[in-house]
Amino acid sequence: MTDKISAFNNATDGLQQNMAMGRMRQRIMKDYGENSPVDNKLLPHVSKNTAVVLPEEVYKTLDMIADITNTHSFEVPFLLFGKYDYENNLFVFDDIEADKSVGDNQYEANASEYLEKKLGDFVRSVRRGDGHVVAHGHSHPPVGGYYTNFSLGDMDAYIKMLKNPGLKNITMICGCLLTGGNFNFVLCNSNGGDIYRIDNVFVEKKNGDYERLSAFGPDIRNIPRGRNRVI
Repeated sequence: MTDKISAFNNATDGLQQNMAMGRMRQRIMKDYGENSPVDNKLLPHVSKNTAVVLPEEVYKTLDMIADITNTHSFEVPFLLFGKYDYENNLFVFDDIEADKSVGDNQYEANASEYLEKKLGDFVRSVRRGDGHVVAHGHSHPPVGGYYTNFSLGDMDAYIKMLKNPGLKNITMICGCLLTGGNFNFVLCNSNGGDIYRIDNVFVEKKNGDYERLSAFGPDIRNIPRGRNRVI
């Protein structure tokens, strides 16, 4: 009986993964295989009262990663660790690990042994059901016409993380893309087998104030300063 249940669960997981990737392929802007850009406008939205909160120190590290990416034109992979606040619908990421070493292909932020170890350490340190979350992130330099978008390969990686039995202690899996001054977060939904964009992203200042960050918008460096600028 146990073998039949496992086979059923595996088949269900596989079906959901195929359905999710089927939806993503319908949302691509141009077919470049795994590098096909996914149209941000076609991603479904999470509940409007759901938000991501970044403590100021984590925000500063992400801002540094963005500066390195824009200056040297290479992607930087990173992991964000935190918890989900069920009462207030908040993803609070209070820790970050990044790997600034550049591989053979500077335009692909491949997972490194360092980050894999940090992820493993985190998973072993938390208890299942306690609301711990991980965001698999990377940055995009301003290269080409689609750098403000996730790729089909990105989405596939997030879905595979969600189905990874080694990450069973993690309550939710997110993705993050730093690009063009935007902090783009997506949430992988295990029930619906889809990926949803989170439009509300804030940095929590040390004095307790909150500042909204740009998400899923155009490259803010191309927007004139003034009342029409997002941030």
